Amino acid sequence: MHVMLFILPAMNKLTLARCSGRMANQIWMVANIIAFAKENNLQVHAPFFLKIAANFEYWNHQTLITIDQKGIPNNWLRKYFYFLYQSGIMDLIKPHVNLMPGPINKLLLRRKSQTIHKVYFNDTEYASVTNSIIANKHTLLSGFMFCSSVKLMKENGGFLRHIFKPQSSVQLYLKNKISEIKAGHILVGVHIRRGDYKYYRNGAFYFPFEFYAGKMVEIQQLLDKPVQFVLCSDETIPSELFKRFELLNHTKSDAVTDMYMLAKCAYIIAPPSTYSKWASFYGEVLLANVSETPLTLKQFKVYYNHYEE
Repeated sequence: MHVMLFILPAMNKLTLARCSGRMANQIWMVANIIAFAKENNLQVHAPFFLKIAANFEYWNHQTLITIDQKGIPNNWLRKYFYFLYQSGIMDLIKPHVNLMPGPINKLLLRRKSQTIHKVYFNDTEYASVTNSIIANKHTLLSGFMFCSSVKLMKENGGFLRHIFKPQSSVQLYLKNKISEIKAGHILVGVHIRRGDYKYYRNGAFYFPFEFYAGKMVEIQQLLDKPVQFVLCSDETIPSELFKRFELLNHTKSDAVTDMYMLAKCAYIIAPPSTYSKWASFYGEVLLANVSETPLTLKQFKVYYNHYEE
């Protein structure tokens, strides 16, 4: 292994201390912040992301991103500070950080840090906030909706895909599965999300399994080519209902593997979700959000940010 050392100018810092939502929401927030930080020569710390970051092969770009607090050598302490950020205790500690011993003071947020809960970095409405982030030595982000532009996400897409590449075991599994696609067939991913969607927006996107089977028939008719499907679901799939379709035998079903399996498809059909949108972004895959309205090919697009309709 080769180690290279650089003497770098001090960089202003962004700390994403806490982020709402499940895994895909958090990935999108970190990715958006990194795109903005790269553009503006800022360093990013994301202590809350410690657990999720373990799913990715690469995560420690020293001049840009870390996932724990530099200067905390002990793994127990890392977990402790991770808890402080996630629980919101850090928000209570922050006003009193000057009363703590020097070494602890350095590990916590300085009094001059500003806290921001929402910002669209490229929106003129947030221009003063964005400018202050660039100018300040340290800014704390805590909340949701930290958004870069679609243009910036496209420009930084290569770097983002590199650092969010899944672990090698997942890559190998996906490689083997893709080799099983039948010759001349188009792989279509079906993201079946039920679970929490029973209550989200009063169940607006809580579709029965039969609904997804119907959408699979629709896309077969639209493509007018041999189609092989891969089903990714957060509930047990009733196999009898789908036995009439050509299915890829996807056996390693978990949140990360399913997401990156969808990213290997040519098309994805899914209810509106940041999860399937990340798969679309990562693999540059055409995605259509399903509804009671029949599918059309015009619906399919590659998503480059989570807030795109």
